[in-house]
Amino acid sequence: MITARFKTQLRRHSPVIYSGASGDFHSIHTVEEFTVQAGLGGVIAYGMLTMAFVGQI
Repeated sequence: MITARFKTQLRRHSPVIYSGASGDFHSIHTVEEFTVQAGLGGVIAYGMLTMAFVGQI
């Protein structure tokens, strides 16, 4: 098994902050109520935000 530690953590506000940097303000990434109504379990992190965390390994 491979484990890794990240320098920072993905927190609830991380996608909101990232939306300002990326210019992508789609509700699926920032509004919990929207995603629940869409049948999802919660907000979906941006792919590039996720890759930024992976890049820290």
